[in-house]
Amino acid sequence: AFARHPADRPALPARWHALDTYADRAVCLHRAHDTLCGTNRGIDEQGRLLLETADGISAYSEGETRLRPQLLSPPTQEQP
Repeated sequence: AFARHPADRPALPARWHALDTYADRAVCLHRAHDTLCGTNRGIDEQGRLLLETADGISAYSEGETRLRPQLLSPPTQEQP
């Protein structure tokens, strides 16, 4: 999805956001030596993931992103 021509890169984040099923959702980014959890805020012009944590928004270029479904909805209780 990375823009082939540098002039197209400013439009990339908006185009990506329209297709990103994880947009504005709680995710975990699993990297080689750690895991960061926060809110997916899309990508920057270089195609890096923008992850918002308590420390602010940071850009990451490596790792595996996974949803955290337990944070997306409250737990349900079984009815008797």
